Amino acid sequence: VFEQNLAKNSSDKKNDEASIVFLDELTDIIKKLEIKLINITPDDKEKIGDYTYIPYDIEIKCDYEKFGKLISELEKNSRLINIDEFRLFNKVEKATSKKTIEALLDNRVEMKISTITLNKGS
Repeated sequence: VFEQNLAKNSSDKKNDEASIVFLDELTDIIKKLEIKLINITPDDKEKIGDYTYIPYDIEIKCDYEKFGKLISELEKNSRLINIDEFRLFNKVEKATSKKTIEALLDNRVEMKISTITLNKGS
């Protein structure tokens, strides 16, 4: 995993803004898990010490089980991925009938993740 995420220098392709390959992998995972994708937005890369972070803002709709599977799939990815934060929005207080309870299983989740590249030389 570390070799696949190691850049020889700061101009290495692994330090490009948003990786199309990573975005393709991410959308494939989301599609495979039958999660509704609302939005993916790459942010500007940030170099901190010997690391380059490329953040992505993601908004999805899914139940808890699919969200857990998504996290598991991100952990298995060949890229080093940090889950910076996530926010889960549900409507538990609006549960008034069996139909609305079933609808509650579909939660909106906002996530900020970052791919991490290790820079061998500055």
